[in-house]
Amino acid sequence: MTRTPVSAIESETNPNQLDMLEAYLPVQDSVGRQRNGNQKRDKETGMGKALLTRLESDYAGNPLRQLEEFFDRFKVPAATGIKRKAGLETQRQYVKRLKVTIKDLAEMNIKLRGLSELSRKHVLKVTRKWEEEGQSSSAMANKNTVLRRFGNWIGKPDLCPPLPELLLDPSRAKRTYSALTPKTITARQIDPELLFQEMDKECLVTGLQLRLQLHFGLRVMETVMFKPFASDRGNDLFVLDGTKGGKARMVPIETEKQRQLLEEAKAYAAGNVQGILTDDPKRKLQKSVWRYYNLCKKIGFTQKDLGVTSHSLRHTFANEVYKKATGTESPVNGGEKVSRDLDHAAQRQVSQVLGHARRSITAAYLGNHVTIERHRRLNMKTLISKLESSAELRQAVQEEGVESFWVVGPEAEGEMTSKLMMVTSLRAGRQETGHEGCLRLSEIVGRLMGKPCIHISHAASQSQKLETLEMVWLVPGAAPYPRS
Repeated sequence: MTRTPVSAIESETNPNQLDMLEAYLPVQDSVGRQRNGNQKRDKETGMGKALLTRLESDYAGNPLRQLEEFFDRFKVPAATGIKRKAGLETQRQYVKRLKVTIKDLAEMNIKLRGLSELSRKHVLKVTRKWEEEGQSSSAMANKNTVLRRFGNWIGKPDLCPPLPELLLDPSRAKRTYSALTPKTITARQIDPELLFQEMDKECLVTGLQLRLQLHFGLRVMETVMFKPFASDRGNDLFVLDGTKGGKARMVPIETEKQRQLLEEAKAYAAGNVQGILTDDPKRKLQKSVWRYYNLCKKIGFTQKDLGVTSHSLRHTFANEVYKKATGTESPVNGGEKVSRDLDHAAQRQVSQVLGHARRSITAAYLGNHVTIERHRRLNMKTLISKLESSAELRQAVQEEGVESFWVVGPEAEGEMTSKLMMVTSLRAGRQETGHEGCLRLSEIVGRLMGKPCIHISHAASQSQKLETLEMVWLVPGAAPYPRS
């Protein structure tokens, strides 16, 4: 079957008539490399349809409740590997991403009464919304996968086309598995001990679980199911319960802090027959997981509040292992290049203690110099192109009497941040751009880049020793950056 790209359909269709697109969105072919995946998909088609029908009757008009009940009762099959049920964390991510989809549709005034109302036109619209918001390829790809599998389970195997066919810019679908910015908790200038103390006020066991993640690199599920007596092997920690795919691993016990935490965990586990680190042995596993995340949300340990989640503790551990093995920071933390052999040996060590089968997976924690530099060059190219090709910005620069225009800070080096900083000066006496002019320029730049833009003074830029990138084509014959 020949695919018709969404872009080709739209070129002949009024943008306001997206309702008409549903019947034309492509159906994935079941040939070549996709054959095995489609065979597995075919076996799963409709397996949750009857359940959803009952839930839509029981909770009519409440799609979020339908969603929660669906995943409470539906056994999510693992997407890869042997035939098995997916883990609780995978299930939690499915619920989270589908909730985001429903809420984003509601913001677009598309309010579903039942999950079965979800259609391909809805998927197209919400994906375009994510693209316009500048969401990462990984974030969009993860939601795309969830929508595709969910559609299959409820009897709509063609609900969600592949991500490249939904985007205005198909190149945005290409993922990178290398960390481009630090994801450690310390990179955010956050003191983990202060967070642990806040959690201790809510639950001492959960506070201990967070500490185990930082000092042993454990996953959330591994700490929720942690059996300290069974895991203590003297010089190593044996990790099995809660691991992905049941892959056991050994984590060296090398510090007094690690031993102290393990003994504290034993004190709690000694109080129950199962030997699990818990404050309530009767609490079911799923409720323990949900309680963990609810407590993290309560103290503000979330992506929304701090820019990191508790998974950042595992990232921090991984980067510390690499630093100890090589004597320098990881690539994503700005470390110097080391020999190929030393780098690979350190990656293997990190991979082993994290429980990953392939050395290459560690790039998601450590980054690599080649990928980081490539993306920085691309980011700088995109930044320069968007700003210097804007007739609106060029006109504003001229009208405000701007003599020089610089982007400063991490973005000037090609790093992607949540906000952009700029410095400008006027022709007459090279004084700072006036307040109204600053607001005008910041608003235009922020709109062009899809993120907040703030105007800072020369003095502030110099005191912080920020990098600078001059937008020379915006201001022909611009003056050099003023240095004290």
